Amino acid sequence: MPPISLTFSAVGLPVGASLTDSEFSWTRTGAENGSYDLLFIVTDTELSDSLIVNIIVSVDPLGVETAAMSRPILGTNSPNPFNPTTTVRF
Repeated sequence: MPPISLTFSAVGLPVGASLTDSEFSWTRTGAENGSYDLLFIVTDTELSDSLIVNIIVSVDPLGVETAAMSRPILGTNSPNPFNPTTTVRF
C-alpha cells in the first residue's frame, strides 16, 4: 500500500501567522490582544478532519504578554515572553 499523503490547511490565521506543512507559527507584533479562533484542517485523498483552536493573547499593564490555547497544549517554553514567535507542531 502506498503511503498516505496528508494536506494541512488553516482558516482565520492572524497577521504574522503561517502554516507550513503541519507546523503553525505566529510571530506577533505586540498589538494582537484578543481572542482568535483558528480552524486547522487535515485531508488525505478520501477523508478530512478539522480542529478549532482558540488562542487568547493579552498584555498586562507592565507589558508582560501571555497567551493561552484551548488545545493542543503548548510546550513548556512557549510562548516565551522574550521571543514573539509561537510554534505549534501537530
